[in-house]
Amino acid sequence: MSRRNYWSRNEISMFIKYTLFSLNFLFWVGGVLFVALSTWLLIDKNKLVRNWMEFFLDPVSLICLSGGIVVFVAFFGCMGSLREKTCFLHVYEISMVVVLICEIVLSLFFFVIYSKPGLMTEINMEKFFKGVVKSYREDLDQQNFIDNFQQKLECCGMNDDPNTGYKDWNSNMYFTCSANNTSPEKCSVPFSCCKKKENGLINLKCGNKMLDDNMFSKFGSAINTRGCQYAIRMWITNNMLKLGGIILGILIPQFFLIHLVRAFKSQIAHQRAKLKRSEMLLLQVEGHGDISHIS
Repeated sequence: MSRRNYWSRNEISMFIKYTLFSLNFLFWVGGVLFVALSTWLLIDKNKLVRNWMEFFLDPVSLICLSGGIVVFVAFFGCMGSLREKTCFLHVYEISMVVVLICEIVLSLFFFVIYSKPGLMTEINMEKFFKGVVKSYREDLDQQNFIDNFQQKLECCGMNDDPNTGYKDWNSNMYFTCSANNTSPEKCSVPFSCCKKKENGLINLKCGNKMLDDNMFSKFGSAINTRGCQYAIRMWITNNMLKLGGIILGILIPQFFLIHLVRAFKSQIAHQRAKLKRSEMLLLQVEGHGDISHIS
């Protein structure tokens, strides 16, 4: 009889093995699609990301990075579970733990900095947001991102003031009210600062000359004046439970996968130890024809 007949594999759960493989295979396929699509978009637009601010304000670049991370991590999860390779599973577990820690830290950082007024200034994040305003018009994707952001949150400018956020646009070379600005948008704010009418329509020209105090005193009610940092803080305050639920919904499955991979690694170790014991016993009795006591 072949030795294989005595190598019981009941230490390894096929459910855990193929659950890990199936989930990670789906993640890997999804990651590949995200990377391929985002790379194609970057090449098609001849997009050049010049600094970290442009990177974080470009959804396509963020999708490409996220997809790359998913492809890397899921590859080790797929191969490790399918081939029962503990070295691959070690890399997968460590990667998952690192990603999980980063997500928790970013979530806490996000909540903390927006729960305390003025903290953004203390940690020098104002420089980033001022750079966002200054770089408007320099990149179409970034411009669309800012416009959508301001429209969704009904804000204007990036500061933390509830009344004078719109004045941030005075630092943009196209909108500034300085004497040497020859732009037709001089002293204006982007259309995305305009308030929606009752019928849901927006007057795209309502932001014209709103940085001029005289014009603002007459028609300022047509635009949103609060800064977007302030709007974010208010939104977080009003949606704390919903955000917490979303974050838990993202984190809990990752905890589950980490638990599964640890259990699977333990099963592989037990199986290998069992096979080693069986091999040693088989060698001892080989040739005698009595192997009934081998378990």
